[in-house]
Amino acid sequence: MSGKSPCCPRLNWPLPPEGQRHNTLLSYARLIGGYVHLGLDPEQVTSALAEAAMQAGLPHSEAEATARDGLRYGLDAPLELPADEGKGDTFGEAPTCPLDGRTGGGQVMGNPRYKVERGQIWAAKVEGRGESQGVAYWPLCNFAAVIEREIVATDGLETETLFELRGYTSTGRPLPVALVKSGEFSGMNWVARHWGAEAVVLPGQANRDHLRAAIQFLSLSEGRIRRATVYRHLGWTKTADGWVYLHAGGGIGAKGSVTGLEVQLGKVFENFALPEPPTGEAEREAITTLWRLSEVTPYRVSVPLLLYALATPLGHTPFSLYLAGPSGSQKTSLALVIQSLWGWHDSPPTSWEATPNALEAYGFTAKDALLLIDDYAPQASEQKQKELQAKAARVLRSQGNATGRGRMRADGSLAGDRPPRGSLLVTGEDLPPGHSIRARCLFLELERGDVDLRRLSEAQRQNREGAYARALSAWVRYLSADLETYQRQLADRTAELRPRWESQHGRTTDALARLHATWELYRDYAATVGVDLAYMDGRVLEALEAVRRTQSSYQRDSDPTERFGGLLFSALRMGRGHLVPVSWRPGQSIEDYLDDPTRWGWRYRETTSGHPEAHGVWEPLGPQIGWLPDDPETHGMYLDPTPTYIALARLANESGEPLPTERTLWKRLGERGAIRIQGDGQSIRYQAVVKIHGKSTRVVHLLGGYISKTGNTGNRADNGVQDEENSVTGFSSVTGTTGNREPAPEQREEMVTGTTGNLAETGNHGRAVQDATKTGVTGVTGCTDIRGSHATQEEEEEGGDWEVVL
Repeated sequence: MSGKSPCCPRLNWPLPPEGQRHNTLLSYARLIGGYVHLGLDPEQVTSALAEAAMQAGLPHSEAEATARDGLRYGLDAPLELPADEGKGDTFGEAPTCPLDGRTGGGQVMGNPRYKVERGQIWAAKVEGRGESQGVAYWPLCNFAAVIEREIVATDGLETETLFELRGYTSTGRPLPVALVKSGEFSGMNWVARHWGAEAVVLPGQANRDHLRAAIQFLSLSEGRIRRATVYRHLGWTKTADGWVYLHAGGGIGAKGSVTGLEVQLGKVFENFALPEPPTGEAEREAITTLWRLSEVTPYRVSVPLLLYALATPLGHTPFSLYLAGPSGSQKTSLALVIQSLWGWHDSPPTSWEATPNALEAYGFTAKDALLLIDDYAPQASEQKQKELQAKAARVLRSQGNATGRGRMRADGSLAGDRPPRGSLLVTGEDLPPGHSIRARCLFLELERGDVDLRRLSEAQRQNREGAYARALSAWVRYLSADLETYQRQLADRTAELRPRWESQHGRTTDALARLHATWELYRDYAATVGVDLAYMDGRVLEALEAVRRTQSSYQRDSDPTERFGGLLFSALRMGRGHLVPVSWRPGQSIEDYLDDPTRWGWRYRETTSGHPEAHGVWEPLGPQIGWLPDDPETHGMYLDPTPTYIALARLANESGEPLPTERTLWKRLGERGAIRIQGDGQSIRYQAVVKIHGKSTRVVHLLGGYISKTGNTGNRADNGVQDEENSVTGFSSVTGTTGNREPAPEQREEMVTGTTGNLAETGNHGRAVQDATKTGVTGVTGCTDIRGSHATQEEEEEGGDWEVVL
């Protein structure tokens, strides 16, 4: 170098494609590291490499760590400048390969079995006979390579062994670092995949076998192959020094940041990097700054969001948090602030455009971390809408159940499922259908104007500066000191708080109790470092109470028993089916039996005749789905099970909220007390055998009290519910403009009460259908007595079904 100290090389290589930036940086760093001994400043080189890598899109922490690793590898294999330095255009081109001179594989007639010479790997073979016998070498390939490291990659469930290979062309130019699965190494097909067309393996299967062996032997020629562990997941892992919380930049333990950890998560999670945990006054300021975030929106939204995020490092959360709101309500911006507790995010890590398998993999990788899935929105195509609903059902159900899809390997063995292991924060303009799916979510509703834009801008500034990420890193450091104890405390306190948060659905109770327990645990942590959050106690309880109230309404809207009445009478009004009076016969005027036939699926067709005495006729619409006894509000109606279910299921599917199976629907209605049930103490039946016109017909008997609640029949003096006017308590699908009126006195004993319609006096309602757990009642005519329906009672000798004879 003519006695002059070399300066830092100018790093203007072409931008590599995404997915190869890490390996490209490592290759250049290793090459330049080979010349550090000639006088290059390692810190200056590291800075230049990191700057170039960040321009290519790598995060700062990954760029700097990779540059340092590459320089260290290069120092282990120093290079010399070519004799004709300055004649070439490319810095660092050497006439020989850094691996030249390596040998391995033992001896063949006193000569090494394999060697690297002129940047190629050669194998020895014996030629000639007798005294003329000697050793000759033939090339196996036009490059040289060794295994730099043997890596055990783990995702927390399964492990995979990889070989990290360092290679050079015959001119000494470094090839990109190749990560090869151990099972694929021997086939040598990885050469073209990682190094392209210029790396050539000479033909012949024997050559491939020799090359595989040669690379392994040459790798061992200078001692053991270095071994390393690479983590492919976020969240907790147990090391020799205790619990460590993994993130994209390394790990955090009880004493702060943990060095020497390699975490490779892929592009989706490259921003999930936490800073060094603060201490002292900085930690107190981080906690205070975090809870100022609760002022950005009403407490009913901000407090559950914060508690959900803080509960995440304590283990898998068995429900999803769903932030719903119209376009323009700033729901995504608010969700990104919460997501940025795990490092600054200027866009959501994923959305509902991803495939179901991809979302499942993301949920598995985001162990003990929050994952934002953005933008559940209505689709223009019916097919796309169904696909979106199926995708959401799979993801949200898996999150609630902590289960993944079972898989089989290619050899027929079972592979472990990949359940979600963290928390899901979902945003959407629409809500996913399905009662059970909604029960696995907590819904927070954000209206336009709920977000204080000035405070939101301040929160975004704090996020860019890493304020909220510092608060989370301090929290996980605190937890890592005794993680199992804190997890046990959370579980125990959640169980204790369940009675406090009793709700319509048990999953809502568990979710609210978990958030409350998380608040108590975090408040205690804040107190240990000198921050008093007791002023937030009332706000937290008020916010959780608001969530409980709204959650009940979301669940009622999707409850099939709540929707049944609305669907049934909508189907009748729309002509999807009709009901026939029990006493009516073809040829008779339907108006003699029904005050308003249009309410029961009939349409009046005007006559086209000009005769003055001609008149129109009433005709039924759609299939017959049941029968109407006299006075349906007292005696109910008899539904033909299968036609009724088909008509309602089709209507429900068109509305985007499918019904459960036929049997499940009748079972739910029976449990609700809307239909008659019969039990013998061992089984329950939800259908009756009714003889209509002498023919036995199996029906579902919808009770009169349920019909009167729907406000669908014609008004009478003794009808306490007005048509199309009153809302129905307990049946949100039936709406109106005023509240229900008290029923007439003579109707009170006919009202259906309790879950099965039983009155308190006897344990059975006035129509004497027995509960599954009740025996006969003294003074009540049999367990099959249906009064006021012009029916006589007969009991079937077999089968135990009750029977109405008309």
